[in-house]
Amino acid sequence: MSDEKQAQNRKLLIALALLSIAMTAVLLATFYLIQRDSDELALRFQEERVAQIQDVSRIVTESVGDVTADLEFLSRLVVGASDAEREAFLQALLGGVGAYRAGAVVGKNGVARQVIVDPRAGELPGRDDIAAMEKAAMQALKEGTSVSPLALNQDPWLRAFAQKTSASEAVVLLVDTQSFLDELRILASDPHTWLLVLGPHGSPAPSTSSPILEHVSNPPEALAEVLERMRKGERGALKIKAADAQWVGFEDGDVVVAMERVEVRDGVFWSIASFSSLASIRNAQSSLQSRLIGFATALILVLILFGGYAFVVVRKTAILEERLRTTAYLSHLHEKAHKVVQSIPIAVGILDSNLEISDQNKAFKEIFGPEFSAIRELLVEVSQTRTPRSKIFENALPFGDGVFQLHVVPIEPQAEDASVVVIVENLSDLRTLEEQLLRMEKLATVGVLAAGIAHEIGTPLGVVRGRAELIQRKLESESTHQRGLEVIIEQIDRVSRTIQELLDFSRIKEASVESVDLHAVALQVRELLSYELREGLTIDVSIPNDISTIQANPDQVQQVLLNLVINAIDAVQGMEEARVEIGARDESGHVLIWVEDNGPGIPSADRHRVFDPFYTTKKRGQGTGLGLTVVGQIARNHGVEVSLSEVSKGARVELRWPSSRNHNGHRANTMAVVQ
Repeated sequence: MSDEKQAQNRKLLIALALLSIAMTAVLLATFYLIQRDSDELALRFQEERVAQIQDVSRIVTESVGDVTADLEFLSRLVVGASDAEREAFLQALLGGVGAYRAGAVVGKNGVARQVIVDPRAGELPGRDDIAAMEKAAMQALKEGTSVSPLALNQDPWLRAFAQKTSASEAVVLLVDTQSFLDELRILASDPHTWLLVLGPHGSPAPSTSSPILEHVSNPPEALAEVLERMRKGERGALKIKAADAQWVGFEDGDVVVAMERVEVRDGVFWSIASFSSLASIRNAQSSLQSRLIGFATALILVLILFGGYAFVVVRKTAILEERLRTTAYLSHLHEKAHKVVQSIPIAVGILDSNLEISDQNKAFKEIFGPEFSAIRELLVEVSQTRTPRSKIFENALPFGDGVFQLHVVPIEPQAEDASVVVIVENLSDLRTLEEQLLRMEKLATVGVLAAGIAHEIGTPLGVVRGRAELIQRKLESESTHQRGLEVIIEQIDRVSRTIQELLDFSRIKEASVESVDLHAVALQVRELLSYELREGLTIDVSIPNDISTIQANPDQVQQVLLNLVINAIDAVQGMEEARVEIGARDESGHVLIWVEDNGPGIPSADRHRVFDPFYTTKKRGQGTGLGLTVVGQIARNHGVEVSLSEVSKGARVELRWPSSRNHNGHRANTMAVVQ
């Protein structure tokens, strides 16, 4: 055993000696390389500064680009819009972007017509700021776009960005540019770096470092050269010798200047430059060399004399420190969790093995107090079976009015003071609020998009209609194509009316109704889709000729059936014997209308979402997801109940439409229901 220990000791000493020699060689080589590559380090430092300022410039350019993009989007929206719509557009834009303080539409007389101010702004823009916005707008009317001069009265960070919308109007945004230049703080955080930022008019911005700002009005020769190049929008880097850089205020050493320009638009730009001292590199080199020598000496001694012992001590110390950190972290988590549980509105209580309260939050105490006999039986069951249980209580004691969900969960492993946890959630309004909020958000989105759809589709349709009328006039009245052209014109008119209805999509609107022959409308739908039919696909109309008329808008009835049948045709794609049925029958006071197919049906996971705007299971580009949403909206306007149910094979959509005999002019607030 003695020989083995000696051999192990010799191996340890040899390993320590070799490690010491290796460390010494590495340190000496490092020292030599640091000494040799001083100029290369300076060059790399310069390249890094240029790369840093390019990254900052790119981020600032993107931020400014967002402003110009918002201005262009806003300028398109306000054209032809009413004053109320313009105010709504401005409020939506200010509410969505925190950097926008105010927005306005300015006429050619230089007076703002609509001025909307973000109420969240700390200090509201004053009259001078509004005047600057009007001035920027007048400049934009001449040049197309403009950015206000360097500083406004109240806040040196504010800029007015203006965009011409027409020959007599311009839109303008008052923008807090401080958030754009936040990335500059990364560079300014270096004590050996100063910043110089020139605005569009060549004057220094507020983010310019004070030592540089003091010399801008009467610049030294080196600074004058930098200012001249920046005002020309030049990019790149230059080096100022230590003798010419005393005015900067750094320690002795050369100064690297990295320059970059930030494009605003149409030749307007900001310039950014960083002044960085190379003295920090030289000081770091000397300090690093000294530390490396001292570290090498100490390390060699420690490795030779105390290698093994130090390893054990460090190991034990690390373990102890890790345990202390873990203990402190767990204590912090426990305290934090306790505060969270006490603050949440959900009732939480912990019961001991005797089913007595050992800990509870405020909400739990308000519900149960010292006694909870109403749930005692459930607590005993969970305590004995160690199986979690949940139960819904509606308008029951001790919870009171509303819907509450009770969860009783056993704690594993069980402790004397913690056996069962009880959680009570108030679900009374949660589900309703979530559905209403989601639907409101989607309808609001549709309302915004509808304006764009009306412009992009309405104009081409007008051209097509004009060409169809021209061809119709040139053809003889007995031509076989006359009826086809009439159908084209009729359908374009219907689409135009549909586009107008899309503009009112997000608002509930009374439908202009009349008596509608449902059988005739169904035949029209089948005729319209006759060109869509492929071999093996049939559309059956199972509607009696004498069925009761319904009170409705005929175009909207056709739109409902058309959307439902198109969805059904899509559902049976690829089937050999595909069938779609349009049916109806009289019921008490109503006419039951249905569209049924023999496709694969609707998955249960999608059934509650099919009436939501833009929800579609079709491939991208094959559907907008608005078909059933339009059906639901039209049905609601007519007081119609919509239900979605499965048949033996396929899917079936039913509409219970009030008949003309039962119509009393009342529109029910009915929504689509999935059954």
